[in-house]
This record gives sequence, C-alpha cells and structure tokens, in this order.
Amino acid sequence: MNLFKRAVNICIFCIPCVFFITSIVLLFVSTISYENFKNYIDAFASDGNVSFLTLDFYKTFVTKLRVLCFVSTTLGAISIVFKKHIKNKALFFIEDFNSFFSSIFKSWKGLCEETSRSHWIALSVIISCSILYRFYFLFEPIRCDEAFSYVHFSSKPFYVALSNYTYPNNHLFHTFLVKIFTTLFGNAPWILRLPVFLSGIGLVIVTYFFCRMLFNKKSGLVAAAFTGGSALLVEYSTNARGYCLVTFIFITLLFVVFNLQSSYKNRIGWILFSILASLGFYTVPTMLYGLAVVVLWLIFLIKFNKSYTIIKPFIFSIFGIFLFTSVLYLPILLTLGVDALIWNPFVQPLSYSIFWSKLPSYLIDVFQEWNVGFPDFFIFGFLVVLVLFPFLSKNKTKLSNLLYIATPIGIGLILVVQHALPPSRVWIFLLPLLYGFFSFVVTFFLKDQAVVFVSLIVIGALTVSGILFRSPDYFSKKDALVDAQDIALYLKNELKPKDRVWVESPYFEPLEYYFFIHEIPREYFFIDPALAQKNYFINKVPKNFKEPKLAQKFEHSTLYVSPGLLQRPGL
Repeated sequence: MNLFKRAVNICIFCIPCVFFITSIVLLFVSTISYENFKNYIDAFASDGNVSFLTLDFYKTFVTKLRVLCFVSTTLGAISIVFKKHIKNKALFFIEDFNSFFSSIFKSWKGLCEETSRSHWIALSVIISCSILYRFYFLFEPIRCDEAFSYVHFSSKPFYVALSNYTYPNNHLFHTFLVKIFTTLFGNAPWILRLPVFLSGIGLVIVTYFFCRMLFNKKSGLVAAAFTGGSALLVEYSTNARGYCLVTFIFITLLFVVFNLQSSYKNRIGWILFSILASLGFYTVPTMLYGLAVVVLWLIFLIKFNKSYTIIKPFIFSIFGIFLFTSVLYLPILLTLGVDALIWNPFVQPLSYSIFWSKLPSYLIDVFQEWNVGFPDFFIFGFLVVLVLFPFLSKNKTKLSNLLYIATPIGIGLILVVQHALPPSRVWIFLLPLLYGFFSFVVTFFLKDQAVVFVSLIVIGALTVSGILFRSPDYFSKKDALVDAQDIALYLKNELKPKDRVWVESPYFEPLEYYFFIHEIPREYFFIDPALAQKNYFINKVPKNFKEPKLAQKFEHSTLYVSPGLLQRPGL
C-alpha cells in the first residue's frame, strides 16, 4: 500500500505539470505562421498538399488551440488548489481497484477448484490451436485496407496519425497500437498485424471466461472452441484493421458488466466500463452498436431484477464514456470538427422504403459471411439452435435471457434510426456472443466429459479444415496483390525519371505500401501521362496504349511495359 501512496504522490505532482506543459505547447503551436504550418503539414500528404488546410481553416484552428490552452491552464491550477482532495479520491480508487479484482479472483478460485483437469487441458488445446490457426495466416501478403491505413496514417508521427480522420479507415486506437509496434519492432505486414493477432487470442480467452460466468463451464469451453476456429474471426485477427480489437473490447465489456451487477458500488469497475467503451469508440465509431446492446442489457437488469441501486453509477459511467471519448477524439475535433466523425461517405442513410426492402437480403449476406468455413448443415443448425435458446433457458429474468433480448433490440433500434446498412464486417463483434448462446443449447444435455470431447473436435476440425482449405482467404483474396513486394523491387531497379506506374485499387494500396517501405518515390504513380516515357501495367494494358510488351512474369502477376505514346489523351 505504501508503494501505491508513493505512486499517488508522484501523480499528484505530475498532473499540474502535464497541464502546464500542454498549455505551453498549444500556445507555441498557435503562434506558428500559416505558411510555415501548411508547409510542414503538407509534407505528410501523399500528393504534397493537404487541401482542407486553408487560411480560414487555420484561423479557426488557432482559435480552438488558444481556447484549449486556457482550459488546460485552468485545469492545472485547479489540480494544485484541490491537491489534497484529489489525493484522497485516488487512494479510494486504489482500494476499489483491489476490491474489484480480488472479488473476481476469489470467485474464479472457487470455480477452478470445481473444474476437472481434463477441462483445463481442453481449454489449453483450444487456445494453442487458436494461436496456430492465426499464426499460419499472420504472414499473408498485405491487403488493400491495411496497406492504405499504414501508409496514410500509422506511418506518420503520432500527432499527425491521431489527428487525421479524412477517411474512416483510420481506426485510431488501432493506429496508435500499430505505431507503437512498428516503432519497436520495425516494419513488415506481420508486425502491423500483431495488435489484432494478440487481441484475437485474447478474444478466445475472454469469451471462455464470460460465457462460463454467464452460462456454465460447458458453454464457455465450446464457445471458446468456435471463437478460436471461426474463419471470419481468424481473418480479422490477421488483418491490420480495428474490427477484431472492437470485438475483444465488446466481450470484455460484457465481462465487466457481469461482475458489476454483483459489486455495483465499486467505482473502479464503472470507470473500467467507461474506459473500455471509450476505447471501442476510439477504435471504430461503430462501437455504438455494441454499446447499445450493453446499455440496454443494463437497463433490463435494472427493470426486471429491480437493481435500482445501479442507476446512479450507470448514469455517471455513461457521462464518463462521453467525456473520455471526447478527450480521445479532441485532436480530430480541433482539426476537422465533429462532422468528420459522424459522417461516413461510404455508408449513407437510405430512404426507409429502400432500407426495408434491402434489409432481408443484407441480413442473409451477413449470416452467410459469419458461417464461412462451416458445412451447410451447420448454418441451418446454428440458426435453429439460436431460436431454441429462450425455451431451454426458461428464467425470464436470468442475465443470459435479458442479454439475448437486448442484443437484437439494441442493434435494431440504432439501425432503424440510422436507416443505413454498414459493411458486414461491422457485425463480427456479435459472433463470440452468439457462439455462447449456441453452445449453451448444444451442451444442455451433455455431460462434462462429452463436452470436453466435443470442444476438441470443434477446434481441431475448424483449424485443420481452415488451414487446408484456406477458409480465411475467402475474405482477403479479392484485395491482395500477392506479388506486390516482388513487383516493387523489380521496378525499383527499372524505373527512370518520368516513367509512370499504372495500377488501380485494390492493387494500388499494397504496391504503394512496398514502394513506401523500400523508399521508392510514389511520384511514379502520378506522372502526367503526356510526359511519361514508359508506362508499366499490372496484368492488363488499356487499349489506348501502343506496343505493350512483357516486362516481367511473376508467380501470380504479369507486368507489362508500353512506350509513353497514347492513341488518345487520357485513360
């Protein structure tokens, strides 16, 4: 405890220092001239020009910085005046922290004593197979979205990467983690994927713990096996995007809420709830769907279980989510405003007539994608078993039943209000939860030893079939230029000034990534066609280019070269 007190004293001293240093930095940045500021920021743009950085934008930005400087200075002064009060609160939070996690530890210690050795061995095998399955696909060629995200966001300095939301591809918390990993370990596709790789493994573990607490140990084991072997979850555990991270945060959030309903007075638990939800929003704003499920579940707990004592901390935690998320997104709000966060050019609201007409086929597509890698009979059985869940779990006020009801209602309400249909990958966060409901029904009449056998069969079959038939490739094969690095290295030796490389998305982004890491000027992609001396094409040459010749044959791609003579201007 003395160590904690010393840490608190250090933090109390550092807090005002951080605020005052922040104020000085903000004031300094606000004094930089428009010309110098624009020249500096333009250097980070791929085309050398940040188009939105106009003089009017700069003036508004400077005003915001100076307001923020005043706020930071005020907070620093407040932290000095109320130093003793802050210290006492911090010590209370430390006690709550110990209480919250010690209660979880004690409950799990009791459960572990009731669990057979074969059960733990099965869980170890499931985790090991999950790691092996994901490791096998960790070294796949880089894909379109992850290449774009690295080149345009993660490769930039922190203050640029975390203040640029010109495209929704920038999953900010994931960008932050990728930046740390690449700074520490270097640059390679597998290093970009380490944050989601680790969160994918963590997802299997937290799914087991949550489903065991919500249902029983049999359900936890089988749910972990399906989570570990799902081709879709493996795909996003080896794809440097933020969706697997959001899935991990969502299930962890459910785990925290489950523990809060028995220790609702513990402040550190509610703070953890707010922080997790905020990190989910900071990764991808579509965390709104997951939070809607969690919030509605808590409301049902309050209503049907008469847990009225939860209301006060619940309201404060919602305010905490808003506060923490606003702080995390502050660089975006200062530079681009709130519209950058709430307006996604790729997901537009539909008229309600079109929305309702497209919804059935959209749901079918999502469900089919969820079940890639599974046999056809499983897809039908999965749907039937999910429908059977409320009939086997008969207690209407049981936590699992309330969550079962809250899930479709919470998501449905948000969808109807938005009347938009987001990309199907947004919904992968639901899979581990659905596997939990499914596993409860499947294991309902099975004994413990039979469940151990079933879970091993599931993870073994899914891992072996996934590796042999490359089930995760279903998602990535459409946007991967497998030979991108070989093509980049070949062109590095062949390209001369005024040569032009022609390549379109989704092949452009992987090739741009390898141009970037091998320090090949990206200007070759943007040379004026009328001035180009040689034109290089991947796989096919447009008809308006003369005399195309084979330049190089690669394992999966063909590179052609054509003189810089067009039959007609433009492409």
